[in-house]
This record gives sequence, C-alpha cells and structure tokens, in this order.
Amino acid sequence: YTMRIVGLLSSLLLIGKISAYSFRPGSCRLGDSSVGHNTPSSGDINQGGYELLLDGNVLNADDTFDLNLTLSSDPTYSWELRKSTTSEGEDFRGFLLVAGGGSSYDMEGAFSVEDEGTSQIMSMCPQFYDGVGHRNAIPKQSVKGTIDIDQGQGEFTIDVSVVLKNEFRDSVYYFSSYNIQVVDEVSSSETIISTESDANTTSTIINEEGAPLGSVEEVTEDTPASPQELWRIHGILMFAAWGIATPIAILASRLRVLDTSGKGIWFKIHFYLNNITVILS
Repeated sequence: YTMRIVGLLSSLLLIGKISAYSFRPGSCRLGDSSVGHNTPSSGDINQGGYELLLDGNVLNADDTFDLNLTLSSDPTYSWELRKSTTSEGEDFRGFLLVAGGGSSYDMEGAFSVEDEGTSQIMSMCPQFYDGVGHRNAIPKQSVKGTIDIDQGQGEFTIDVSVVLKNEFRDSVYYFSSYNIQVVDEVSSSETIISTESDANTTSTIINEEGAPLGSVEEVTEDTPASPQELWRIHGILMFAAWGIATPIAILASRLRVLDTSGKGIWFKIHFYLNNITVILS
C-alpha cells in the first residue's frame, strides 16, 4: 500500500505540471516551463507554422517591436495568435499568452478576448502581469482579442505557448518570447496644453494652427490591492494573531500561579490578547 500511495502522489505531482488541460492552461507562469512534463519545446512558434500579430503586425522573436504612442492615439491594440497562412501544420489545441514588464511596466488587466467560447482571461497571474489562455481543447486556427497599453515609455514581454498535444509522457508545443518597446511621444506638429484639477488632469492636443485635435483626461483614483497583496496582508495578520497573540495568551493562563499580585494581571493579559486574536482574524 505504501508503494501505491507513493506512486499516486508522484503521478499527481507530474500532472500538476500540465498546462494544456481540456478546459484551460494549468497556470499563468512565465516562460516555456508552463507546458508539459518538463518536456523541451519543439522550437519557436514560427517554426511550428504559427504567428503572433500585434496591431496587424507579425512579431519576430529576434527583434524588438516598437509601439509608438501619442496622446491622440488609441492605446488599445488588437492581438491575434493564428496558424500561418502559408502553414500546412496542425491546428493548435491549447495556448497561453502572458504579458508583463514587472514593476517597471504594469500589465495587469491588459488583455481581453474576442471569443469567450474558446479563450479566457487567466486568473492568479504574477503581480504586474496578465494572461489569456484556451477554454477548451477543440482544434483552433486563430484566437483574437485586444490589449490595452498604458501611456508612458517602457518595455514588456509577451510569452506565447502554442500546444498541439499534452499527454502523460508526450507533449508537443512551441514557445516564443517577444520584446515590446513602448515609445510615448507626441508628433512634432502637436502641442500639449495641460490643465489640472483636484480630481484629474486634462491634456489638450493642438496643431500648429492652434486647432484642438483632441484631449486625454487622466483620472486620479485609488488603485485596488492585487490578490497577491491581499494574501500577503492576510498571512501577516494570521501570523500576528495565531503565532504571537494566542501563544502568549495561553502562556499567561498556564503561568497564572506565578501572578501573586492579587490583581488578576494574568487574566487581563489572557483576555485582551484573545480579543486581539479575534479582531486580527
């Protein structure tokens, strides 16, 4: 029985590395390690006959793609992962796109999908990252959506995994990582006039003749805490409650015989620390 249990646990650990489940990728991890049982990829997605398009441009993993933004441009861009028009390869079944630039370029909440029947936004991605993956293992030739790019210069990456097969001991997938350089610039013929209020900043763009071309309003609002931050706060509070306050409260009760003051100091310590535990929990 012991060997059977060990075998079962080993199988579960291996299965936990699968990212081409029939209903979604198994994680929102970065890099090609997110697919298969530590099986190396079969090459980049272009070698497999697939390609990633951003704003209609086919990306090349060997080059950095420049996104030139101005205040008058729409920061929402289209993305598409598809089988190349010249490819005779298989349709893909699973996929995973993860975008982010760390704390230097926050991409949380950037992705959206066109067809929620085949694609879905990934939950519990690393902080400052966002991901999108498959919803089923039905063969696909193309998946689409949009990605919002924040104003401001910076650089982020898009990691792409395209999965053809992910079986117990045999995974076939392709992986590429793309560098995206965001250049926030204003056309030489445009001038920005900014006005500020307590709540927001409005930037009006005018041309050489002084005619307004448009405006962008930046609203100042509180940024909600990410799930990772909430879990961190939860852990700190639980440690303070059950790792510090509760043991001291129990210890005070156990050592009450040492309290010879006659004022019940041990009980006060026990009582208030238990109340603190309840509040922190």
